Amino acid sequence: MSGLSYYKGTFLPTDQLSLRVYDRGVVEGVMASEQLRTFGGKLFAWEAHITRLQESMKILSIEKPADFKDWREIAETLLTSSTSLESNPREMGLTIAISPGFYPTFTPDGISEPTYYLTPYQLPVNRWAGYYQNGVELEVSTVRQVPATCWPSQLKCRSRAHYYLAAQEVKKRAPQAIALLLNQDGFVTETPTANLVAVWNGGATPVVITPRREEILWGISLQYLLKLAKELRWQVKEKSLTVEELLTADEIWLTSTPWAVIPVVSVNQQDIGEGNPGEYYLQILKQWENEVGVAFSQQWFQ
Repeated sequence: MSGLSYYKGTFLPTDQLSLRVYDRGVVEGVMASEQLRTFGGKLFAWEAHITRLQESMKILSIEKPADFKDWREIAETLLTSSTSLESNPREMGLTIAISPGFYPTFTPDGISEPTYYLTPYQLPVNRWAGYYQNGVELEVSTVRQVPATCWPSQLKCRSRAHYYLAAQEVKKRAPQAIALLLNQDGFVTETPTANLVAVWNGGATPVVITPRREEILWGISLQYLLKLAKELRWQVKEKSLTVEELLTADEIWLTSTPWAVIPVVSVNQQDIGEGNPGEYYLQILKQWENEVGVAFSQQWFQ
């Protein structure tokens, strides 16, 4: 059994979920999307994700389907169905994606309704085993982030060729590293799958700095992390960062929906801090785990 997905108003087995080859999501890569996850079996930050999805849909001129108001209930049904198939249920991810519909050339009257689906999946925990304890390496790619003159930074979509090219380029020279993209002005932005946060020891309290929201996809997990930092009474700032400035940070973290927050131990093969997860990282990780009620950094080893 493959579990259930939801496609244009219908529940169906996930292994039967497919997109038509003439859908605009396939032909043009025009598809708004969101990735969600559970903590302790409960969906995390649903309202924030669905609000951002609506913003992306507006940018792409995609109308809300009639059942849009029911998606939360549908998502819960899908997750319950999937976890009921597991003898030892793990945390789940959920993909929501929606395109404008079929490409006009392939429809008789040039009119089409949106194509959309919701599909759950088990988080690939083994892939991230060790990230929390050992950290990850970053390498700056020569591939640049898409500028706002092409599409707004707040658009989360399936057009991701630049991320793919950046990852492929970095993999050739540093197989274990994650690609870090700069913008057209040479400032740090993000990786293909995560936002970046840099931390400096500010004396009494650390200074947590993220690239300016105008320069990046303003991530849901990033916003949550900054909220936690403020709860710890740390200084939080937005600032354009050069690579040279980044290399002086005491700590660097990546934050993204699947893994929440992980430490970066090197950039361009230069150690960050002591070259291992720092004390501030351990504090923010503990704060996050306390807030969601799950020691997710240990789930990967259970």
